[in-house]
Amino acid sequence: MAGNFDDLMEFPSIYTFKIIGKDTDIFRKDVNSLKTDDRNWEQSERKSRNSKYVSFSLTTVVENSDELKLFYESISKVRDIHFYV
Repeated sequence: MAGNFDDLMEFPSIYTFKIIGKDTDIFRKDVNSLKTDDRNWEQSERKSRNSKYVSFSLTTVVENSDELKLFYESISKVRDIHFYV
């Protein structure tokens, strides 16, 4: 997987993670726990029309493909997640 990122991107790179899930306290807590203290994060959120789901956009500088892979592994463990890119 890391090789694929190296072929597609230059590092360091500004990267936005889009995460969509049920609008629950658990989901919100898990998404916020992804933001590490060692870097700056920009965050925006948007609720669905019926307020059942919420999407988060988290943007930060990713230093290398291994770091990007670690973030995706962490995102895959978020509870109540519906979709992420």
